Amino acid sequence: GTAASLLLQGCTIADNVSASGHGGGVAIIDASPRYEDCIVSGNVAAGRGGGLFHQNANPELLRCEIADNQATDVGGGMSNLTSGAQLESCTVSTNTAFRGAGIHQENSSVLLTDCEVSSNDAGDAGGGLYIDGSSSATLVGSDLWCNTPEAIVGSWNDGGTDGGGDNCVNEDCTACESCPGDVDGDGEVGGADLATILGWWGTDDDSADLNGDGEVNGADLSFVLGYWGLCP
Repeated sequence: GTAASLLLQGCTIADNVSASGHGGGVAIIDASPRYEDCIVSGNVAAGRGGGLFHQNANPELLRCEIADNQATDVGGGMSNLTSGAQLESCTVSTNTAFRGAGIHQENSSVLLTDCEVSSNDAGDAGGGLYIDGSSSATLVGSDLWCNTPEAIVGSWNDGGTDGGGDNCVNEDCTACESCPGDVDGDGEVGGADLATILGWWGTDDDSADLNGDGEVNGADLSFVLGYWGLCP
Protein backbone atom coordinates (compact mmCIF):
# COMPACT_ATOMS: atom_id res chain seq x y z
CA GLY A 1 0.00 0.00 0.00
CA THR A 2 0.88 3.69 -0.08
CA ALA A 3 2.33 5.26 3.06
CA ALA A 4 0.20 7.94 4.66
CA SER A 5 1.21 11.59 4.39
CA LEU A 6 0.91 14.38 6.94
CA LEU A 7 1.41 18.14 6.63
CA LEU A 8 2.15 20.32 9.66
CA GLN A 9 2.45 24.08 9.06
CA GLY A 10 3.31 26.82 11.52
CA CYS A 11 2.98 24.46 14.45
CA THR A 12 4.55 24.49 17.90
CA ILE A 13 5.23 21.11 19.52
CA ALA A 14 6.46 21.85 23.02
CA ASP A 15 6.88 20.47 26.53
CA ASN A 16 5.60 16.95 25.89
CA VAL A 17 6.90 13.78 27.55
CA SER A 18 7.11 10.17 26.38
CA ALA A 19 7.81 8.48 29.70
CA SER A 20 8.34 4.97 28.39
CA GLY A 21 8.78 5.19 24.63
CA HIS A 22 10.08 7.13 21.65
CA GLY A 23 9.22 10.56 20.28
CA GLY A 24 8.65 13.01 23.11
CA GLY A 25 7.14 15.54 20.72
CA VAL A 26 6.10 13.41 17.73
CA ALA A 27 6.47 9.70 16.88
CA ILE A 28 5.63 8.70 13.30
CA ILE A 29 5.87 5.21 11.80
CA ASP A 30 5.15 4.17 8.20
CA ALA A 31 4.27 7.68 6.99
CA SER A 32 5.73 10.70 5.20
CA PRO A 33 5.31 13.84 7.31
CA ARG A 34 6.17 17.32 6.09
CA TYR A 35 6.88 20.03 8.66
CA GLU A 36 6.89 23.69 7.57
CA ASP A 37 7.78 26.63 9.84
CA CYS A 38 7.42 24.51 12.97
CA ILE A 39 9.02 24.79 16.41
CA VAL A 40 9.81 21.59 18.30
CA SER A 41 11.11 22.43 21.77
CA GLY A 42 11.30 21.25 25.36
CA ASN A 43 10.15 17.69 24.66
CA VAL A 44 11.49 14.62 26.49
CA ALA A 45 11.63 10.93 25.57
CA ALA A 46 12.76 8.02 27.73
CA GLY A 47 13.84 6.21 24.56
CA ARG A 48 14.69 7.68 21.16
CA GLY A 49 13.87 11.05 19.67
CA GLY A 50 13.27 13.64 22.33
CA GLY A 51 11.75 15.99 19.79
CA LEU A 52 10.91 13.82 16.77
CA PHE A 53 11.03 10.08 16.11
CA HIS A 54 10.57 8.59 12.64
CA GLN A 55 10.57 4.93 11.66
CA ASN A 56 10.05 3.64 8.11
CA ALA A 57 9.26 7.23 7.20
CA ASN A 58 10.40 9.99 4.86
CA PRO A 59 10.14 13.23 6.83
CA GLU A 60 10.69 16.62 5.18
CA LEU A 61 11.38 19.69 7.32
CA LEU A 62 11.43 23.25 5.98
CA ARG A 63 12.36 26.31 8.07
CA CYS A 64 11.91 24.47 11.35
CA GLU A 65 13.55 24.94 14.75
CA ILE A 66 14.33 21.88 16.88
CA ALA A 67 15.71 23.02 20.23
CA ASP A 68 16.01 22.12 23.92
CA ASN A 69 14.73 18.56 23.54
CA GLN A 70 16.08 15.58 25.49
CA ALA A 71 16.30 11.83 24.91
CA THR A 72 17.64 9.36 27.43
CA ASP A 73 18.82 7.08 24.63
CA VAL A 74 19.58 8.58 21.20
CA GLY A 75 18.47 11.50 19.05
CA GLY A 76 17.79 14.39 21.40
CA GLY A 77 16.44 16.56 18.62
CA MET A 78 15.47 13.90 16.10
CA SER A 79 15.90 10.15 15.71
CA ASN A 80 15.49 8.48 12.32
CA LEU A 81 15.24 4.69 12.06
CA THR A 82 15.10 3.08 8.59
CA SER A 83 14.01 6.47 7.25
CA GLY A 84 15.03 9.09 4.71
CA ALA A 85 14.99 12.61 6.15
CA GLN A 86 15.40 15.95 4.38
CA LEU A 87 15.92 19.22 6.25
CA GLU A 88 16.16 22.64 4.61
CA SER A 89 16.81 25.98 6.32
CA CYS A 90 16.37 24.38 9.73
CA THR A 91 18.06 24.94 13.09
CA VAL A 92 18.85 22.05 15.44
CA SER A 93 20.32 23.35 18.69
CA THR A 94 20.76 22.82 22.45
CA ASN A 95 19.38 19.28 22.42
CA THR A 96 20.78 16.51 24.64
CA ALA A 97 21.00 12.71 24.45
CA PHE A 98 23.34 9.85 25.24
CA ARG A 99 24.27 9.59 21.57
CA GLY A 100 23.41 11.78 18.58
CA ALA A 101 22.19 14.77 20.58
CA GLY A 102 21.16 16.79 17.54
CA ILE A 103 20.19 14.08 15.04
CA HIS A 104 20.65 10.30 15.24
CA GLN A 105 20.62 8.11 12.13
CA GLU A 106 20.22 4.33 12.11
CA ASN A 107 19.80 2.50 8.78
CA SER A 108 18.74 5.89 7.43
CA SER A 109 19.73 8.77 5.17
CA VAL A 110 19.60 12.49 5.87
CA LEU A 111 20.07 15.53 3.65
CA LEU A 112 20.82 18.87 5.34
CA THR A 113 20.56 21.93 3.11
CA ASP A 114 21.31 25.41 4.50
CA CYS A 115 20.88 24.14 8.07
CA GLU A 116 22.58 24.94 11.35
CA VAL A 117 23.28 22.23 13.93
CA SER A 118 24.89 23.78 17.00
CA SER A 119 25.32 23.62 20.78
CA ASN A 120 23.97 20.09 21.13
CA ASP A 121 25.45 17.90 23.88
CA ALA A 122 25.81 14.11 23.79
CA GLY A 123 26.91 12.14 26.83
CA ASP A 124 28.74 9.55 24.72
CA ALA A 125 29.21 10.53 21.08
CA GLY A 126 27.81 12.53 18.19
CA GLY A 127 26.95 15.90 19.66
CA GLY A 128 25.67 17.28 16.38
CA LEU A 129 25.03 14.25 14.20
CA TYR A 130 25.50 10.52 14.77
CA ILE A 131 25.55 8.35 11.63
CA ASP A 132 25.80 4.61 12.13
CA GLY A 133 27.66 2.42 9.64
CA SER A 134 24.58 1.60 7.59
CA SER A 135 23.42 5.22 7.28
CA SER A 136 24.38 8.19 5.11
CA ALA A 137 24.41 11.95 5.49
CA THR A 138 24.77 14.67 2.86
CA LEU A 139 25.45 18.31 3.74
CA VAL A 140 24.89 21.28 1.45
CA GLY A 141 25.70 24.76 2.71
CA SER A 142 25.22 23.71 6.33
CA ASP A 143 27.03 24.59 9.56
CA LEU A 144 27.71 22.06 12.34
CA TRP A 145 29.58 23.75 15.17
CA CYS A 146 29.89 24.09 18.94
CA ASN A 147 28.55 20.55 19.50
CA THR A 148 29.88 18.32 22.30
CA PRO A 149 31.86 16.08 22.25
CA GLU A 150 32.18 16.39 18.45
CA ALA A 151 30.29 17.69 15.43
CA ILE A 152 29.75 14.38 13.60
CA VAL A 153 30.35 10.69 14.24
CA GLY A 154 30.34 8.71 11.02
CA SER A 155 31.05 9.51 7.40
CA TRP A 156 29.23 12.24 5.47
CA ASN A 157 29.11 13.51 1.92
CA ASP A 158 29.74 17.01 0.63
CA GLY A 159 26.72 17.49 -1.63
CA GLY A 160 27.58 20.87 -3.12
CA THR A 161 27.87 21.53 -6.83
CA ASP A 162 31.32 21.09 -8.37
CA GLY A 163 32.48 19.26 -5.27
CA GLY A 164 32.04 22.17 -2.86
CA GLY A 165 29.08 22.34 -0.50
CA ASP A 166 30.26 25.38 1.47
CA ASN A 167 29.80 23.49 4.72
CA CYS A 168 31.37 24.36 8.05
CA VAL A 169 31.96 21.38 10.33
CA ASN A 170 33.93 22.19 13.47
CA GLU A 171 33.71 21.71 17.24
CA ASP A 172 34.89 25.27 17.88
CA CYS A 173 32.11 27.64 18.94
CA THR A 174 33.23 30.48 16.69
CA ALA A 175 34.52 28.53 13.70
CA CYS A 176 31.44 29.04 11.54
CA GLU A 177 31.01 32.73 12.25
CA SER A 178 32.33 35.11 9.61
CA CYS A 179 33.12 37.74 12.26
CA PRO A 180 33.28 36.21 15.77
CA GLY A 181 33.92 39.47 17.63
CA ASP A 182 30.84 41.26 16.25
CA VAL A 183 28.67 40.79 19.33
CA ASP A 184 25.91 43.20 18.31
CA GLY A 185 25.86 42.11 14.66
CA ASP A 186 26.31 45.58 13.16
CA GLY A 187 29.04 44.46 10.76
CA GLU A 188 31.88 46.02 12.71
CA VAL A 189 33.88 44.97 15.75
CA GLY A 190 34.29 48.07 17.89
CA GLY A 191 33.60 49.86 21.11
CA ALA A 192 30.02 48.66 21.45
CA ASP A 193 31.15 45.04 21.30
CA LEU A 194 33.90 45.71 23.81
CA ALA A 195 31.40 47.34 26.16
CA THR A 196 29.13 44.31 25.94
CA ILE A 197 31.96 41.95 26.87
CA LEU A 198 32.99 44.10 29.83
CA GLY A 199 29.38 44.57 30.91
CA TRP A 200 28.79 40.82 31.14
CA TRP A 201 32.26 40.01 32.50
CA GLY A 202 32.32 37.00 34.79
CA THR A 203 28.82 35.84 33.85
CA ASP A 204 27.60 33.05 31.55
CA ASP A 205 25.62 35.34 29.23
CA ASP A 206 25.28 33.56 25.87
CA SER A 207 25.51 36.72 23.77
CA ALA A 208 28.90 37.67 25.22
CA ASP A 209 30.36 34.19 25.80
CA LEU A 210 31.86 34.03 22.33
CA ASN A 211 33.86 30.83 22.76
CA GLY A 212 31.10 28.96 24.61
CA ASP A 213 33.17 27.99 27.65
CA GLY A 214 30.45 29.06 30.08
CA GLU A 215 32.05 32.32 31.24
CA VAL A 216 32.61 35.78 29.76
CA ASN A 217 36.33 36.32 30.27
CA GLY A 218 39.64 37.12 28.63
CA ALA A 219 39.17 34.53 25.91
CA ASP A 220 36.07 36.36 24.69
CA LEU A 221 37.82 39.70 24.95
CA SER A 222 40.56 38.35 22.68
CA PHE A 223 38.00 37.69 19.94
CA VAL A 224 36.88 41.32 20.03
CA LEU A 225 40.42 42.69 19.98
CA GLY A 226 41.58 40.15 17.40
CA TYR A 227 38.78 40.98 14.95
CA TRP A 228 38.72 44.74 15.61
CA GLY A 229 37.44 46.75 12.67
CA LEU A 230 35.09 46.06 9.80
CA CYS A 231 33.96 42.49 9.29
CA PRO A 232 35.18 40.78 6.11
